[in-house]
Amino acid sequence: MALVCLLATAAATMRVDSINSLNAAIHAGPVSAVGFLSQGNYDAIASILPKTMDNGGPLAVRIFDNLESLEAAVMSGEVLAGLSTSRPENEDGHLVEFPASLITMRAPMFRENADGNALLDSQKLREALDAATIRAIHQGEYERLETQYFASNQFDSVAAFTCGINPDNFPFPAAADATGLLSRVLNTSTLLVGALGPSDWGYQGNYLEADPPGFWPEYMNAILARFTQAYPGVSIARVFNGTSDGVMDDLKEGRTDVTEIYWTVSGYYQGRARSENFDLGCTVLGTESIFFTNSGSANASALPSWAIGVIAAAAVLVALLLCFVYVMMQAERQGKPIFRRLDDAPKGVTMTHSGNQA
Repeated sequence: MALVCLLATAAATMRVDSINSLNAAIHAGPVSAVGFLSQGNYDAIASILPKTMDNGGPLAVRIFDNLESLEAAVMSGEVLAGLSTSRPENEDGHLVEFPASLITMRAPMFRENADGNALLDSQKLREALDAATIRAIHQGEYERLETQYFASNQFDSVAAFTCGINPDNFPFPAAADATGLLSRVLNTSTLLVGALGPSDWGYQGNYLEADPPGFWPEYMNAILARFTQAYPGVSIARVFNGTSDGVMDDLKEGRTDVTEIYWTVSGYYQGRARSENFDLGCTVLGTESIFFTNSGSANASALPSWAIGVIAAAAVLVALLLCFVYVMMQAERQGKPIFRRLDDAPKGVTMTHSGNQA
């Protein structure tokens, strides 16, 4: 019986270390929830996961405010897996990490001037921020930050740029010719940036601090430094919102000038692609999101398939042995034992022996 229990335990704790094994575990249950840091992060990789419960599938999507609470939920078993835009810290091996095998593009987004409102026209501002972005990348800021945070936190991104990295092709609009939102930014000396949170995303950005440290705010500061070379005196003022759609609402209604540069290009807004509702700036990088599971519950030391096969065969043999013992016991009770001693031969039967006798 112990072997049978061991076999059941081995089957129930198979290692979750790939998209296929994650999807199988979601379908199998009992825990079918996966955690994300934003709805946009889920939207970006939804195509590789089962359908959500709202759509008749098994997947439950959970949104968390920060990476620490998401990791805690994975460790406690509240969610089967979590997803981060880069590898979480895992020096003690408490997590099993595996890539989503999908590149997510990141870029700032701007208000689309579909209503013809000249005061909120973002064309010139987009040109100016694209020019600043290209110069920051061209002058090595992306490479510096990617190298720095890969060394310290295993942050691994992809140089996925939709704009050619040639500053000559991206001139700054002259301040004297500024219109729309660029004019507002220059007149107020403030760039209103729509941001999700405020939240602490660890090394990717702690937006709970007045001067946020981390990869994304440092990348934004590098872009702003090139922007202020062309337009001196401008500083950032972040306008936080608790949801992705809320950030996009602020942008659409003119309460902000641009989103943060970490914005997910493949996300949605009010059921439609963001790219159909907003103008897209030059992408700043691509990320391959990372899933992570509890190495304990995911059984990082799960038995290999050959060992499970041996256990299964042993379990079958034990079951057959138990059946045989049961049959033998029943025969004994009926006075018809399966095995008899030689001197217990029935009466009338003469036992003969061959061979020499002393």
